[in-house]
Amino acid sequence: MRRAAIAIVLRVNGPCSPGQETGAIQTLGYTIAIQYPMKAVADAMAYEVDRGWMQRVGKGLYVRGGTSIGREYRILALFP
Repeated sequence: MRRAAIAIVLRVNGPCSPGQETGAIQTLGYTIAIQYPMKAVADAMAYEVDRGWMQRVGKGLYVRGGTSIGREYRILALFP
């Protein structure tokens, strides 16, 4: 789930919210098997912020953070 969240943000040029992430993940054909999927995505995005892979730019808005080219390539290869 965490890698799916960052894969979406890597493909978006601007800020992204957990609601947009949830919709994009479901559009890709993945399901989030939990009662509150948006909370799960928000928690995954918070984890990515702690790691430095995403940055929080506002309330509920995230952009890509400092990831290496190799890491981006591997993450995007997992979620074509």
